[in-house]
Amino acid sequence: MTDIISYFPVTSIIKEPRPAQTQLFKQTTELIKSGSKKIIVVAPTGVGKGAYALTIMNWFNSECIPRDEPDYKSMVCSPLNSLVQQYEKSFYEIGLKTLRGRAHYPCKAHNMTKQCDEGFCQSETCPYEDDIQRNRTTKEKEDIDRSKCGKKPYPQCNGCVCWGCIYREVKRQYMISPISNTNFTLYSFNIHNNPHLTIIDESEMLEGTIRNDITVIIKEQWGKQVWSDYLLLLNEYYKELELESLDSKGKPILKTIRKMNSVHKIIQDYTEHKEEWNVRVMENSVIFEPITVTRFIEPLFKDKTVILMSATPEILPGWDVLEVDSEFPPWSVPWEFKPLGKMTLQKGKYEGSSRQKTIPKICDFMVGNLEGKTLVHCFSYNTALKIADFLRSNYGVYALMQTRENHNIFDDNNNISRYEIINAFKKSKDKNQIALTVNMGRGIDCPEPEICNNVIACLPQENPTDSLIKAKIRLMGTSWIDKKKAVDVMQADSRIKRGILSYPDVIKANPSLKWLPNQDGLVIKKGWILDSNWNNMSCHSWFDNNKRLFRTWFLNREVKNG
Repeated sequence: MTDIISYFPVTSIIKEPRPAQTQLFKQTTELIKSGSKKIIVVAPTGVGKGAYALTIMNWFNSECIPRDEPDYKSMVCSPLNSLVQQYEKSFYEIGLKTLRGRAHYPCKAHNMTKQCDEGFCQSETCPYEDDIQRNRTTKEKEDIDRSKCGKKPYPQCNGCVCWGCIYREVKRQYMISPISNTNFTLYSFNIHNNPHLTIIDESEMLEGTIRNDITVIIKEQWGKQVWSDYLLLLNEYYKELELESLDSKGKPILKTIRKMNSVHKIIQDYTEHKEEWNVRVMENSVIFEPITVTRFIEPLFKDKTVILMSATPEILPGWDVLEVDSEFPPWSVPWEFKPLGKMTLQKGKYEGSSRQKTIPKICDFMVGNLEGKTLVHCFSYNTALKIADFLRSNYGVYALMQTRENHNIFDDNNNISRYEIINAFKKSKDKNQIALTVNMGRGIDCPEPEICNNVIACLPQENPTDSLIKAKIRLMGTSWIDKKKAVDVMQADSRIKRGILSYPDVIKANPSLKWLPNQDGLVIKKGWILDSNWNNMSCHSWFDNNKRLFRTWFLNREVKNG
């Protein structure tokens, strides 16, 4: 057998595997050769999960092919579009073919002024319809069948601009490629080339992604009902759709068929698993979403070899687990608990709460003690707004801020799209720029050396009034909340810990160095946890009671007593 290192994806940037990658290569190939088909990889920031994935995909396609099936394919996908884009950028030059949603490709038929998801094909219309119809009789006009487009039934079809569709060509290359890449939603909708090996990066996000993908919105005013009544309404609604599923010529109406399939999935799932779905009642619609999603995972990977990987993956029963430590020396990526006060509200209100007393202390700490750019995880829009207000009013500091309305204010009065906040943060000429974020705990990288501080200002909390949270607590208790909080903290803490490997000489020359600020002139990136709910310094601290939920790579980096 060829040495697996020969399958490592050498690019213009990546030249050779890291020690943790080599360890994972050996462990993974041994498991697969022993017959394992379900593997979970725990690999923290800096291990290089992308290069690991490409190596295993190349090895699998070459070394695991049975004689009767020579056309093996492997795929990597992720719930995060940003990570899909990162894979495309990093490994396109070695042949990785990527497919993203139609919204990412311009439509040629619209002269590139619209995206493919707004194209003629999606509205089931033809760009040459007027020309085709111009000299036809009424009967001939009625006989035009757009479903026969692929057979080119009209003279205009031969030169149709749609045949040069950018999305169609990208999809064609993606479908025939031995190594491919897409987002998990497209994969779950069977838009893939039936790969024999599937690798999911950032797999801890599967729950939310799967729930979103199979959530059903029904535009009916059913009001609030008990579950048994909703089942009756769903069955009646399905029968109504069935009656409306054919047009006047007896041909299926695809839009109605899709609605029928969605409704049937809810009914069938409850029949098989006896687990109610959560129902959100809106003004003109009802939304059905599954409370738990584990039962939907394995059917997606039937008869395939699957690797789930993340720094903080959910450990599923019956799966083989591999874990490697961080490539970063603990001294180079420290975090410290700095209790400044509780961030709890007073009966849901800010006024008179512990949070109102603590936010001024957080602002004073950041302005007075932290040098370099600071990424702040607030975990709620209200918290971000209060911190931004206080910084501006009391210190004249204008922080970049992510808001619910998808734009940011307080940046010298310039509005910036929320999707550009990280770029604006990185490009800011203010060497002490502060960015207040809400859901930036995943999918972003801040390797720039000037981004030195990573602050968790408020521990993540679940909304106790949300119907899904209530349903999960009724079904599963509350232990999952602590587990999710630990995962959110570890993920948020990892956002700026990527630049230290740009100083390999320092690491190699001083492999046993313990953490010291600005060791040998090196700017050490540091994480701070400021919410004293983390550990109230008593025998009943949340952190001490839940250390088992944190990975070794995170625990080893704690700096105690500064």
